[in-house]
Amino acid sequence: MHQTSLRPQLNASFFFFLNPQSSALTLFSTVSRSLPGLISSQPRAIRQRHLLLAASPVRPRPSPPVLLHPRIAGVTRSSRLLLLCSLLRASIAPRYKSVGSQKHTNLSKMETSEEQKYGVRRLEMSDKGKGFIELLQQLSVCDSVSDKEFEDRFRELSSLGDDHVICVIEDHVSKKIIATGSVFIEKKFLRNCGNVGHIEDVVVDSSTRGKQLGKKIINFLTDHARSMGCYKVILDCSIENKLFYEKCGFKQKEIQMVRYFV
Repeated sequence: MHQTSLRPQLNASFFFFLNPQSSALTLFSTVSRSLPGLISSQPRAIRQRHLLLAASPVRPRPSPPVLLHPRIAGVTRSSRLLLLCSLLRASIAPRYKSVGSQKHTNLSKMETSEEQKYGVRRLEMSDKGKGFIELLQQLSVCDSVSDKEFEDRFRELSSLGDDHVICVIEDHVSKKIIATGSVFIEKKFLRNCGNVGHIEDVVVDSSTRGKQLGKKIINFLTDHARSMGCYKVILDCSIENKLFYEKCGFKQKEIQMVRYFV
């Protein structure tokens, strides 16, 4: 046998860094496959020397013995390789675990920050000055409302308690209302005097769409209807918004009919 360079061993070590769960047999296979490529990549004079050494009947001088630590001197070569793999795995695994844990922590922080930035709450008296009426104008006809008119209607709806709830999302950076919706509870004799929730006036500011704010509003309103003992919650929407409400768990049923008086 002829002497070989340390390059196959380096390739094998690199292979184990990439595949820490590989076995000793895979290591030997990797080294064996890499030898022909290493010899063919050498200059012509060196390749000829390798061929002469391989054909020569004279055996080269044996390599000096490798001094091993006394605790592993009696261990077979394959066992030593497996031990090396275990050590490499132990040194690499914590790094990947640390990176994954850090990414999960950062993602949780981002979700918490997003939740705090766009939290859903009930309508307040001061929301008129934060663009609440202007936001409704993006949905339908909503003429200017004076402060007195807003206050009177706000107190009227507030007197209904949980039977009529208007929720909003405020952007705490711009101090503007950027999403809103409402639900009122209909008292029925049907279904053993059951309740039905009606969702109305859902709108998200055009500059902040695509951030799942509409879904947050719908979830808040449907959760409130469920907590009020409603056996169903219904709403009307345009054809363009049909897919959005289907993603929120709604399905098309029957046909809407309307008759305007004004």
